[in-house]
Amino acid sequence: MKDRAWVSSDKKVRSRTLKDEIRKCAEDIWGGSETVTIGRTGQIRTLIDVGKDRKLKKVEKEITRAYKTNVEAYADMLARTSTHGAYKRAEELHIKRKGRTCGGLSGP
Repeated sequence: MKDRAWVSSDKKVRSRTLKDEIRKCAEDIWGGSETVTIGRTGQIRTLIDVGKDRKLKKVEKEITRAYKTNVEAYADMLARTSTHGAYKRAEELHIKRKGRTCGGLSGP
């Protein structure tokens, strides 16, 4: 919000317009429509994949582009991602405890 207000003041806008810009920015942020950019381009992410032989293995993929979304969708994505990660980890541990092969995965 500070950065958007700073840009507006650099444009030498009138005080009333600046107040409107700050109000709009606050509404965007707290209303969920403010843009969020996740710039992890070039980083490697690790996924757990089930092969055709039904064995689990770790697969590494490079992130090739930034992800843009709004605040509301980003919060939803964080909740789903953390829940899914916990579920998949529990599933992996359950498979290991049953004695099935988990190629490339470390044990508990």
